Amino acid sequence: MKLPFFSDNTPPRDYYFGLFLKENKGIGYIISGANKKLSLVAKKEFTYTNGWESLTQNVDDALFKLENETKCRIEKTIFFLFSHLVDSKTKEIKKLYLQKIKELTKSIEIKPIGYIECYEAVASYLQTKEGTPLTSILIELDDTNIDIFIYKGGHKMHNYVIARTDNIIDDLHSVLDDVGRNTNLPNRIILYNSSGLVEESTKIISHKWSPDLFVQLPRVEILKEEHIFEGLLAVFEEQIYRSAPSSQSALTEVEPKEVLGFVVGQDVGESVIKQSTPPPSPKKFFRNLKIPSFSTKGGFKKQYLWALLVVFGIGASLFLFEFYLHKALVTATFASFPIEKKITTSGVFDQTKDGFLTVQSASSSVAMKDVKITTGKRDIGEKAKGEVTVYNFDDKDKVFSKGTLIQLDNFKFVTDDEVKVAASTLASDASAKLPGKSKVKVTAQDIGTESNVDKSKRFKIADLSQSIYFAMNDVAFIGGTRKTVRTVSSRDQEDLKVSLLQKAKDQQKQEILKTQDKQVTLLDSLMDFQLTDVKFSKELGEEGENLSLQAKVVAKYYYFDTTLMNAILKKEIGKDIPSGYTLEDKNLEFKIISATKDKTGLTIQLSLKAKGTKKIDTKNVMTQIRGKQVSSVEELLKSEYGTKSSSIEVQPPLIFIKNMLPLFERNITLTIESP
Repeated sequence: MKLPFFSDNTPPRDYYFGLFLKENKGIGYIISGANKKLSLVAKKEFTYTNGWESLTQNVDDALFKLENETKCRIEKTIFFLFSHLVDSKTKEIKKLYLQKIKELTKSIEIKPIGYIECYEAVASYLQTKEGTPLTSILIELDDTNIDIFIYKGGHKMHNYVIARTDNIIDDLHSVLDDVGRNTNLPNRIILYNSSGLVEESTKIISHKWSPDLFVQLPRVEILKEEHIFEGLLAVFEEQIYRSAPSSQSALTEVEPKEVLGFVVGQDVGESVIKQSTPPPSPKKFFRNLKIPSFSTKGGFKKQYLWALLVVFGIGASLFLFEFYLHKALVTATFASFPIEKKITTSGVFDQTKDGFLTVQSASSSVAMKDVKITTGKRDIGEKAKGEVTVYNFDDKDKVFSKGTLIQLDNFKFVTDDEVKVAASTLASDASAKLPGKSKVKVTAQDIGTESNVDKSKRFKIADLSQSIYFAMNDVAFIGGTRKTVRTVSSRDQEDLKVSLLQKAKDQQKQEILKTQDKQVTLLDSLMDFQLTDVKFSKELGEEGENLSLQAKVVAKYYYFDTTLMNAILKKEIGKDIPSGYTLEDKNLEFKIISATKDKTGLTIQLSLKAKGTKKIDTKNVMTQIRGKQVSSVEELLKSEYGTKSSSIEVQPPLIFIKNMLPLFERNITLTIESP
């Protein structure tokens, strides 16, 4: 007899949590693996609510939603990282980020199995797709950093990490100008960061690159997010499936000494290999089972034997179903105890003193550069020129000096030379008075096309009577032009100083946090930044589309250990937490309102928000609810533990188990929440 439970040939599946981390946002993936093939099940994008300080909470929320959506319980985690988060020499995650990732894995109980640098996946994807060795410049863009990788013939020749400014062209020149001195660069540039990069690609395409850098104008491409993930998935699949031995005589379990900088299940330095024999298959189990001997003579005994086998088979199937498949997700929501208050604490500089917060001070000096578009304006152009005939109806000769003003409406011109005009004369028959006349060249007083006047216009000369003296042009004036150009204004210079200082502050904050082996808080109001060796690329009023500033930024800043501050605050508000509640660090937030310092020390005023949560013995709860009806569990949680609400989801939703929790605690996931 072949029982249905044992005839299921569906291959087993593995599930992994893929976590793509960048500076200010991340993406979570649920990845399924079967038959040595990985596929995407679901994904969730999320933004850090408070930078890497909130990483644990943000990832926990994303993972919770993904697990609810896919009905999967995930433990193994693979990290996908941009290269500026990894030390290029040691190939280890930088200390600041590693510390946050360790806190994350410990807090939400996920097991890290390694990490993949994004650029390696991108290079692998492109070479696999195109079937040729990669020759390109890969540009990996994050919020404040740029990673540049130069590939030739499938080999990585150079890689650089630089700070990102508002001008991507200047950023690229800072690297490519040096590299391009000795060799021509690949004429293909590929940008990626899992979001739109149209503006950046347009700037690169429209920029006039020197032929010393590129033999021909570079071709610019944007790699889409789905292609980045396809590459990451392919590298991950290669590592976990095709890099492993194809066959083994016995199952080998290796307890790794460290993965991703994490110690997993042992002290650093240990490496234990355990050998275990695979469990017998169901067929072997049934072969070795001793069944009482019955005579096959007589229909009754045959039916009895078959009935016994059927009952045993059904019982075994039910047990295996309950042990492996019957699962429940129980979410219990308890009231929290909120606290909001303002607290003033004292600190001392660079020393340890009982009852005071220790505040560290440091200084730095760094050369920086920034660029902006100029906003000043100035008109430039040429003045119109022409020739006029000057008429004199006076009885005397008239001399007009060089620079004499002639005018047509509001348009003014001056003579280029001195001109003498003869007196008027009578016609031979004395019927008319004939004016004396002479030609002279003139130039417009102002630039502009409006001075290009048509021919046969009558001009007034200085303040003389037009009935006696005037001028006319036989040919139209030409040559007048005007255009508006951008110039450097004083506002541009001041704005550039302010912008450079702000960038210096942001960059220094990141550098300070990266160099610390613990979580620290900066006192922004006490940070002092000064610019020295200021050099502008153009003078005030000089024509130009852009203005750049190079300067040395000298900074002094103050910071303290965030964990120590949390301990001080918890002690301060401990009396406000009622009995039966506890205050965890993740439920405590503070903001610095003001900080003042004098010779004796420091005074800090803070705004504090905290949330006391109910103390719950989860092990005792699990013992009480296993195997019980859903309605009984909801009533138990409310009456004995005081839940505000609860929800219970049973899988699979079969009619005979959907209202009952599993018998085994291992199959119950209990989540405690506090609003």
